[in-house]
Amino acid sequence: MVLVHGTPSRSCLWRNVASALADRFTVYVFDLLGYGDSEPRGQDVSIAAQSRLLTELVGRWGLEAPAIAGHDIGGAVILRSHLLDGMPYSRIALIDAVVLRPWITPTTRHVQAHLDVYRTMPTHIYERVVAAHIGTAVHRPMDEETFAAYFDQWRGEGGQAIYLQKVAQFDEGYTDEFEPLLGSIQGPVRIIWGEQDAWLDPAFAGRLHELLPDSELTLIPEAGHFVMEDAPEEVARELSDFFTADGGTANYLEQPLGRFLDLMASDEPAPGGGAAAAAAVALAASLSSMSALLSTDYLDDAAGLVERAERLRGRVAPLAQDDADAYGRFMAAQRDGTGDRIRAALSNAADVPLAIAESGAEVAGIAVRLAEEGNPSLRGDAAAAVLLAEAGVRAAATLVEINLGTAEIRDDRLERAGELTGQTAAARRNVEAIIWKKE
Repeated sequence: MVLVHGTPSRSCLWRNVASALADRFTVYVFDLLGYGDSEPRGQDVSIAAQSRLLTELVGRWGLEAPAIAGHDIGGAVILRSHLLDGMPYSRIALIDAVVLRPWITPTTRHVQAHLDVYRTMPTHIYERVVAAHIGTAVHRPMDEETFAAYFDQWRGEGGQAIYLQKVAQFDEGYTDEFEPLLGSIQGPVRIIWGEQDAWLDPAFAGRLHELLPDSELTLIPEAGHFVMEDAPEEVARELSDFFTADGGTANYLEQPLGRFLDLMASDEPAPGGGAAAAAAVALAASLSSMSALLSTDYLDDAAGLVERAERLRGRVAPLAQDDADAYGRFMAAQRDGTGDRIRAALSNAADVPLAIAESGAEVAGIAVRLAEEGNPSLRGDAAAAVLLAEAGVRAAATLVEINLGTAEIRDDRLERAGELTGQTAAARRNVEAIIWKKE
């Protein structure tokens, strides 16, 4: 999950929310250009520049379609990155977000109209103006330490120059460019807004909800524009619910093994059997890759086996999360849908474990070859890969049968699941024979 702050704040805005979410998600936060601890001077700090930075960061972090939340101009930054730069996000949360015009506040418009005056204004007077403005961002007064965390970056002559630099680059044209594309957003969106937002009226949230086809709206009472300060627990709960119960999941590939096991053992229904099956096949692929890498003296095509095993690992590992997503969509259909929608959700949910089984059968074939002809010192690892692959395939095939059976669907997927179970059972028998023969 990536959290993007807005103006005139910094990433510490998310501190209470991020700490709550970190129990279940890998959370990425950063300071926008010209804010917090980022480079403050002599650069483009416009919304367009910030969206390019976000797109680059997501790529550099190696995240594939992460869940993302943006506050204030962070919302515009996310939407530009998604709609104009083509960066995929699995789910988008917009929190008191800059999206629809007019979003520049009257105070900021006055500063923009009189930049020369504010640049030459005595620093102590400028500071009073900015301090008063930041004070209106919350419904409940901030304590001194919290206020200083936001305000100190704008203090003094240096802070004055940086603050006015960013104000000068606010331009509603940056949101005007993507506004006609809002209806094209395919994934789910949750809009979260403070009911007492004095900067962006909650009416903006209602308009945005109408424009976004797959959106939900939550208004948080007794909360202002910096809703994460006024109601951090409510925001954390909204984001956690949106990114889990409504079909999202923690990114299992980014979780430490212990954390993944804790999630598997928790009272949440996902991750479940499908994720376990995908993990088993991914482990089998990893063992096969290792065995092939260390079998170059025994197999001429060892490099090719490594490539195949890595390709299969890259294909099956994300299916752990896909399976949990599919389960979330089924639960949503049960809550809100008709019988036809539930049946369709079950049918779709069968596709993920079938894909796991397809990969597992191929991995098992690679591992049998390695057990028979590869490095004899790694015969046990190759055999373990076969057994793990078979376990994953059998578990996945069983889930295919359960999902389709519950939906009362009989099609060729059932037959294919049976074929894959038979293939991996044969692979297991072959590797057992190889081991007994070698011994």
